[in-house]
Amino acid sequence: TNTPTNTPTNTPTNTPTNTPTNTPTNTPTNTPTNTPTNTPTNTPTNTPTNTPTNTPTATPTATALPTLIAHKDSIPPSGSQVAVGSYITYSVVVTNIGQGPAFQVPVTDSIPAGTTYVANSAVPAVTSGPDPLVWTIPMLAPGAAFTMTFTVEATDPSLGTIRNTALVGNNPVTITNEVIHVFAPTAIELVSMNANRGSDVDGYPIVTVWWSMASEAETLGYRVLRSTSADPTSATDISGGLIAAYGDGGLYTVVDAGAILGQTYFYWIEVVGTDGQVTLLGPIQVAGGTLTHKAFLPAVSR
Repeated sequence: TNTPTNTPTNTPTNTPTNTPTNTPTNTPTNTPTNTPTNTPTNTPTNTPTNTPTNTPTATPTATALPTLIAHKDSIPPSGSQVAVGSYITYSVVVTNIGQGPAFQVPVTDSIPAGTTYVANSAVPAVTSGPDPLVWTIPMLAPGAAFTMTFTVEATDPSLGTIRNTALVGNNPVTITNEVIHVFAPTAIELVSMNANRGSDVDGYPIVTVWWSMASEAETLGYRVLRSTSADPTSATDISGGLIAAYGDGGLYTVVDAGAILGQTYFYWIEVVGTDGQVTLLGPIQVAGGTLTHKAFLPAVSR
């Protein structure tokens, strides 16, 4: 028996509906803006300046230098009155007040106008002279002083004054103070002055001082002064009072009975004017000496 076959029923296929596909919208991609890269600026590197190293300069050791000062003095002192025949002894003192020694220092002193140099009176001995007198100090240490002296005789009163300075050193040159003497207004003129040793009638030592005046107008009289140094301020009167002037000149003599053998003396004539003005003449020096013709006599004074 034919078993009937079930004819398949065509089940209608659902035709797929084309669901429209959303076409993707091209969203524009933000093209990245090229942010400019800051190209690094080459900041110039400060090339280190070579600061020069101060090479220490060798500080030179300060050389100790001398500093010289000079002073001039005289006997009789500056400002004193003198007469023809008066002696003036000048002194120059050079002192080094610096820190270093001075070498070969020249000292120059000209003989002042109106005077005459007394031969061999310069002490110490000069390098050259006598006008000008030149000394050379070999070395003068810091703080040390050097003294030079010399003597002149007043001879010409026509200038009225006697002026004197000295020059010390050569780089720089130092000029001393000026020393001035004034010729006495009284008209006195010394012709000569001397002194020598001898002995009295009993054999005692004496010194005889004598002087001769050519003119002595307005002169009251004289005294004789004696000292053991060339400084008249230390002198004493040995004349026993004022010796009256003759008035028209002449020779005067005084005996110093107190002089001791072996002692050097300096003598001055003090001229006293009628106005009381005093003028010193001298000094004249008498050495200690011996009395060879009286050798048996003791060296005593009376």
